Formats: sequence, structure tokens, C-alpha cells
Amino acid sequence: MWAIVDKEGGIMMGFPGNPHESISLVMEKEQNLSAKQIFTEPFIGPSKISFHKSGHIKLNSKMGKTESAKDRVTVVGPKLENIDDPIRMAEILLPKVLPGKIHTPTSRDILLDITDAQSPPTRLTISCMANRHFDIFNEGKNKIINTSIFECTHALKTDTHTWVWTLRKSINDVQYSDKIYILLPGEVKWGMM
Repeated sequence: MWAIVDKEGGIMMGFPGNPHESISLVMEKEQNLSAKQIFTEPFIGPSKISFHKSGHIKLNSKMGKTESAKDRVTVVGPKLENIDDPIRMAEILLPKVLPGKIHTPTSRDILLDITDAQSPPTRLTISCMANRHFDIFNEGKNKIINTSIFECTHALKTDTHTWVWTLRKSINDVQYSDKIYILLPGEVKWGMM
């Protein structure tokens, strides 16, 4: 996975290679919609998730409640300026074996070393918080997420916020995912037509 901070303090991230993106489930207050109930346009190519300062989280795939209303998937999360306490921005469920990628790390890469873990991680949690909260976590060497059996964490700091990647195994996980699933909490912004 790669990640960069944009000039406004938001984050863009993605997976190397050309994964196939598709929508599995949309959970709304009124109803839960499966992929069969949504008009989608899968994306094949370099995967990217953008966490904008505005709170909009965008994927490359398209979806809509009608064929003519398909638009780039947008989830409305918290505005960056309103984030103070740690907040979960995404949860990525992982299979037991990740797709291999031959890449020699550079000084600009984030490395998460889990060689001492008793078993492979089951998820990656992406969080955002005001810098002062991350400094408190670092001083106390506390876990970022209290349900973790083990964690391996790295972070990117901006002038105001810290974005945290936590590769972990949760006490709530009883099995591995069959593939990579990305869960984005927030309200769906549907296209209108």
C-alpha cells in the first residue's frame, strides 16, 4: 500500500498493481443494499482512496441507485477541521495471505514489521487524530485500538493531524477474510439524475 499527504492535509492511498474494485454492501440507516441492488461500474486499474479535507472519502469505483445516477463512490465522513479525538477512517479486512509484490523499500516507504506476531494480522485500521492525541499514545506506548491482540503501527504527521496505519489482529476476529475488503464508515453521497 502507498500513501501520501496532500497539500491540504488529506490523505491519498492505494494498492500497487491493478486490483479489481467492486462494491459488496452499502449500509444505510433505512436499509442495507447488496451489490445486486445497486448499479455499479467496477474499476480495474491502480486503486486509490482519497480522504479529502472536506470529509469526502472517494474511491475509483462508481455506483448509483439508478443507472443514470452512477457517480464515483463518495462517503461523507468528518471534516478534517472537526477531527480532534482519534477516529477510525477505514477498516481493511485481510486474507491470511496477501498478494505478493516485489518491491525494494526506499527511505520514503512505511514499513510495518510483523515478524514477531504469533499469526498473520486480520485487519488494517486507518485512524486520524489531532497531533496531541498521537503524542500521548506514543509517550504511554498504549495500544491505538483497545480490541487489538497485537499491533504494528506507523504514522504520517501533518501540521495539525496524524494519520495512523495499524496492522493488527483483533480479539473479535474468528477467521480471515476471503479477500481484501475496505470498509468506510460514514454516509453515502448518492449521485442524482
